[in-house]
Amino acid sequence: MKGTVLAVGDLLLQLINTQTQKGSYQRTLIVDGADANYGGTPWNIVWNLDQLGWPTRMLAHYGPDAVGQFQPLPESGRDPLEPRWQKRTRTDQLLVFPGISMPAIYLMGRLSRCELDTMFADAGASLVIAFGGSRHPELRSRTLELLSSQAGPLRVFSPSYTVYEYGVEELSAFLSHADIAIVNRSESAFLAEVFSEDEAEVMARLRIAGIVTRDEAGAAIYPAGDAPFHLASTSGVLGDVIGAGDAFMCGFIDGFLLHRQVVAAARTGIEVAAQAARSGLVCTVLDVARARAAATP
Repeated sequence: MKGTVLAVGDLLLQLINTQTQKGSYQRTLIVDGADANYGGTPWNIVWNLDQLGWPTRMLAHYGPDAVGQFQPLPESGRDPLEPRWQKRTRTDQLLVFPGISMPAIYLMGRLSRCELDTMFADAGASLVIAFGGSRHPELRSRTLELLSSQAGPLRVFSPSYTVYEYGVEELSAFLSHADIAIVNRSESAFLAEVFSEDEAEVMARLRIAGIVTRDEAGAAIYPAGDAPFHLASTSGVLGDVIGAGDAFMCGFIDGFLLHRQVVAAARTGIEVAAQAARSGLVCTVLDVARARAAATP
């Protein structure tokens, strides 16, 4: 069983700066652009699933500055960027200063209607549509149309930190048209507050399963029509590791496509996430045999 996994969302120039606050006076934050990396959830999805043997495509926008900045996919050797989806503005930028009391900064390179038309006209039929979230309302709207118009593909909703930008009706629509949703504990708490429901009630909206990842505590899985269960993390790494959530999603997709069973998919997700966490890299080289073996105890 083969088919394309379509990874939808925003490509980013990401900078996580480790400066700390020096005193209470106002000062200029000096950031070295050489420390920034190109990435984003769509890239993480195609990187991991390419290694797991699935044909992939990114339905993701980027600016001229990103050309040549993404390495070839590890298994297929293919250039992940689609030239016809390059926008006129620069690639979106995310600046994060965890050591300073200030919010993250997101600099958005706007998408024109014509550019969106070009992207989604070429979406095509897919085995999986994995939406990694977007801070562009227009892209979210087009993605929702795509999810609602195609009942055949496996539809995955994993919005990450972009979830806080969505309205109630928008979130409700995405959950109602998704087969699987994957969020972390903070995002789950936000959804519960938005809908005035508990976590189990929110996750019950999904057609196949809702998953809440909990860092070193593993993941809570809510299969549709069945009892929820918990899987412990096997990484041995404490805290929130960047890229581990996307790795879990890719393992879950792989396990579900192969076994059509939520428990097996979740076990694969836990193993792929553990490999990513232990490596310390967002895009790590996976031990595919070990990931596949994890599906069955």
